[in-house]
Amino acid sequence: MNESGEAVRRLAGHFKIDFKSELLVVVDDAALPFGRLRLRARGSDGGHRGLRSIESALGSQDYARLRVGIAPAKPVEEPLEKYVLRSFKSEEERKLGEILRRGIESCKLWVTGPIERAMDQTNKPSRLASP
Repeated sequence: MNESGEAVRRLAGHFKIDFKSELLVVVDDAALPFGRLRLRARGSDGGHRGLRSIESALGSQDYARLRVGIAPAKPVEEPLEKYVLRSFKSEEERKLGEILRRGIESCKLWVTGPIERAMDQTNKPSRLASP
């Protein structure tokens, strides 16, 4: 994911995708509580290396992104690079099905538009998100 910008740029070019209106990037986000979803029409990379790579390759922040929170309820001692690659805890695994269902619903709302409606529905706090 950290170096995905060039692949996204090539795919957008090959399939003639207008990334400003026809591209939705879904990423994990260690800055959001576990299970929290946040959909935006555009924006900064927020420190996410994959989004930074895509922004650099496209030369723009004008593409939609769906962030899926993976931050633990309590701070972790390990470096972020190790944390994002570790296996889910059993309590997290139990919540994954519902998080994925909500993520799929968010993608469907984005496809059917308008994005403002999709953002309104997606960005509501969920009982699954860690406090």
